[in-house]
Amino acid sequence: MITRADDTYKTLEERVQIAKNNYAELFISIHVNSASASANGSETYYDTSTNPNGYESYLLAKEIQQQLVKNANMLDRGIKDNNFYVILYNTVHSVLVELGFITNKSDVQKLTSDEYQNIFAESIYNGIVQYYNE
Repeated sequence: MITRADDTYKTLEERVQIAKNNYAELFISIHVNSASASANGSETYYDTSTNPNGYESYLLAKEIQQQLVKNANMLDRGIKDNNFYVILYNTVHSVLVELGFITNKSDVQKLTSDEYQNIFAESIYNGIVQYYNE
């Protein structure tokens, strides 16, 4: 289920609640990062501080990150345990994916490319499939 199909804003709490109300099995929040122009690459976050499925979230994050690095040829910024709201307050396997940096010329070329948008989507999908196959 997609929480937003357009630029309509949903609060972080609403996003988590949508997952809970619809008995989601997984929660994947997709983002684009911003920092200095030299920062680049993909990173994927999970939470083990309060999410009862923290370890499973870690395994899902690992698979998605590996696929992004391999298929989209992104710099591997790793997987990180962090308490971002949407993964902190979820109770299902939850990850927050930063595809790349909107402030980096090379990443922007990929992020705005139809071809790479498909590669990013397929990488996330393949990461989910790999996670379930483990």
